Amino acid sequence: MRLIITFLLGVVCGGIGVWQIKPDATPSPMENAAPLPAVATRQSPTPGPSTPAVRSKAPHTPSPVTPAPPSPHAAPGTTAQLESEKQTHVASLEEKLQLERALRALDQGEPVPAPASLDARFQEAALVESIGKALAQAGFEDASVSSIDCTEYPCIVYGEGMAGRDDFERLSETSAFSEYRTDRQQAFGWRMGGTDAPEKRYFGLALYSRDESPQRQEALNQRIQYRSRQMQQTLPRP
Repeated sequence: MRLIITFLLGVVCGGIGVWQIKPDATPSPMENAAPLPAVATRQSPTPGPSTPAVRSKAPHTPSPVTPAPPSPHAAPGTTAQLESEKQTHVASLEEKLQLERALRALDQGEPVPAPASLDARFQEAALVESIGKALAQAGFEDASVSSIDCTEYPCIVYGEGMAGRDDFERLSETSAFSEYRTDRQQAFGWRMGGTDAPEKRYFGLALYSRDESPQRQEALNQRIQYRSRQMQQTLPRP
C-alpha cells in the first residue's frame, strides 16, 4: 500500500520520480533465526613443480633354481645320439693312434722276429768270440768288444778303438771273420771328443744271413739303424 501512495505522489508532483522499494519494517522470520555457524576454511599451499616420487624398493634376489634330476629313462633319440657321438670319438682316437704308429714305424721300424732255426754263428757267444779275435788279428791294440745287444734280432756288437770305413775293411779281411764274409753287414762308427779332450772311437756291427728275403732285409736295416742311434745317445761324453 505504501508503494502505491509513493508512486501517486510522484505523478502528482509532475515529474518522474525515482522510486525505491523499501523493505517492510516488520522483521521477516529469517532475521530472528539463529546465525549459521562459521565455516573455517584453510587455503591449500600452492603446489610447486612436480617432483617424481621416489619409491624405495628392496633388491630382489632370485631364488636358486635346482635342476631337475635326469630322467631314469632317457628318450630313445637322446640315447641314440649319445651312442653315435661315442662311436665317433672312439673312431677319431683309433685314427690318431694309427697315425702315430705309422709315424713311429717310419722313424723306428718294427722289430723283426728271428728265424725259427737261427744259425749258431749269429748267437751272442759266437759273435763276441769271433769279433774279439778279428780285432786282435787286424792289429787294433786298443780296440775291444764292450757290449752286445741281443734284445732283438739280429744281435749288434758294440766296441771301442775303431770307427772308420778302412777299419772295418781290415776287420773283414781277418781269418776270424771269414765265416761272416758272405753275410749281410751293418757297420757304424762314432768319433767323440777332440780339441779339448782326447778323441774316442766307437763302433757297432750287426750281422745276419744273406738268405733273408728282401722285405725282411729292408725291415732289419731300418730297425738296426734305429737301435744304433739309441745306443749312440747313451755313450759317455768326454
